[in-house]
Amino acid sequence: MKKAYQYFHLLQFDIALGAVGISIWFARLENIEFDILIPVLLGLTVWVIYTADHLLDAYRYRHQIKGGRYEYFHSYWKALIIVCGVLAIPSFILALKLSDQIWQVGISLSIVVLFYLFLEHFARSKFYLLKELFVAIIYAGGVHIANIAEEGFWYNSLALFWIFTIVFCVLLLYSILEREDDAKMKMPSITKQLGLKQITLIHDLFLSAAFMSWLLLSSRYSFDWFWILPSSIMMIMLLQFRIKAPHFYQMGTHRSYGELIFMIPIFALIIEYLLAAF
Repeated sequence: MKKAYQYFHLLQFDIALGAVGISIWFARLENIEFDILIPVLLGLTVWVIYTADHLLDAYRYRHQIKGGRYEYFHSYWKALIIVCGVLAIPSFILALKLSDQIWQVGISLSIVVLFYLFLEHFARSKFYLLKELFVAIIYAGGVHIANIAEEGFWYNSLALFWIFTIVFCVLLLYSILEREDDAKMKMPSITKQLGLKQITLIHDLFLSAAFMSWLLLSSRYSFDWFWILPSSIMMIMLLQFRIKAPHFYQMGTHRSYGELIFMIPIFALIIEYLLAAF
């Protein structure tokens, strides 16, 4: 069971599933009726983007890899490239059935994704140090795609910011914890570039912003259990991650724990379904 979950996590399935869960959760909070294709395509897209990013990293630093997840992606590079291509084609065909509003938001996010991939892997610009920032923006926009298409960007700006801060904080903690590993493999690191003290300060500022925006959203959703229960658990887990980060790293579970945070809304959706069924 443990080995099965390790592969589940290693292959980025938890990230994709978490994005699907958050997307449906926020749509339900806003009482938005959405095409089931939206979360399905979101999950596939998130998986393809994350996998492609890791594959490019594995290829770019192939002579410096010393174990870890990059070794797995390097070992199965060709097979995963084929899987990404196979999934990308039907995903695009299915996406043609979506509304113009979804396409407008999707194209905007795609431009950000392509810009990030270009800077990170091809231009090799110093902007690669903004990797955590780009990933947080892309993830937050992706999980809110249905809400933005229905209600607009500004109405969803607070919820967007909340998800952004959580993703950004988790990614900064990854960078802090893996700074020595990145240095050994001569991989770029925002922690190495800006310094541990500065990155820790930036993290804590965004952690504070996450709690502030969470309180505002709690008021907006009238402290309804469907919001307050999963979101409170997410915030507690995020705070625990900040406090016990070295422990999770020593156990080798820091990434699986960080990504588990984004799967919490799925349990709220299951509870809601069970309550409606009985």
